[in-house]
Amino acid sequence: MAGLTISEVARRAGLRPSAIRYYERIGILNAPPRVSGRRSYGPGVLQWLAVISRSRRLGFSLNRIRQLFFAFDASVPAAPRWKAVAGDRLAEVNALITELGSVRAQLEAQGQCDCVSLSECGRRMLEKENGPAEGSC
Repeated sequence: MAGLTISEVARRAGLRPSAIRYYERIGILNAPPRVSGRRSYGPGVLQWLAVISRSRRLGFSLNRIRQLFFAFDASVPAAPRWKAVAGDRLAEVNALITELGSVRAQLEAQGQCDCVSLSECGRRMLEKENGPAEGSC
């Protein structure tokens, strides 16, 4: 698998070549040696990109991914690295779940609206902000 072109790496990783170049530019993917002026990737690049892709799907920022790769001594195994960076993301996800539960409840309540017009909805919403109000809005 040595000597992969950027197009071949992109195809196998399910990415665009521009994404791979961007990851190189920001320092989360090492630039490969060049052969006749073209990038020539070694066999480990696909595993590295798999970690980047999974991290992105889990909502990690590029800075957090950089931390996963480079903020630890090289002797630190993967598990403690993941635990360190995933803890903050898990807290963010739990906060989002809580917020989405509130949004869901509000959407369900809006579905019970019995107003005749949006103006009436707005009036009831303002009344609710200023104290108890009748009606569903």
